[in-house]
Amino acid sequence: MQNMPQNTGNYKLGFRTKCQKISDSHYNLPLAIIFIVIHFLFLSTMNGQHVQSDVSCLAQLQKTFITDGQDHQMVIHNSKFSQLNAIFYPQFTYRIVVCAKKESTPVEFNLTDDHGVVIFDNVKSNFINEWDFKFNSLTKGIINVKLVSKVMKEQSITIIIGYKITDTK
Repeated sequence: MQNMPQNTGNYKLGFRTKCQKISDSHYNLPLAIIFIVIHFLFLSTMNGQHVQSDVSCLAQLQKTFITDGQDHQMVIHNSKFSQLNAIFYPQFTYRIVVCAKKESTPVEFNLTDDHGVVIFDNVKSNFINEWDFKFNSLTKGIINVKLVSKVMKEQSITIIIGYKITDTK
């Protein structure tokens, strides 16, 4: 049987049969710092695109609803629509809030069940961007979102689903 090298102390095993000492010269601290800074800047610019609309959108939950904690953001193109699947439980009251990055842009949304039956459509309510509801049984819902404006080529949309425990009294 062949003698296998042992990993002891400051040594690590590679694909070779020799042990190689880890030296401090392998770690380039300035390069690591540059990488972290670039990563932070990239994330902050990505998240900064939605910050203003998310804050005003989140404020519509008020203090009575708790967000589901999911980041439902999408970009919708002018003639397309997008869907978001959700499960709704009977012991909660829900609020759906739909916000466009440009607040003046109306957004059409509806909630259908998994059979395609429309439960709510904001077109009939002058394109309101929030709706409160509850179900008597476990329901799989689909939130369909579409831009109303034909002029707008694309728009960033945020959907927030909030919930609170329903009083059973």
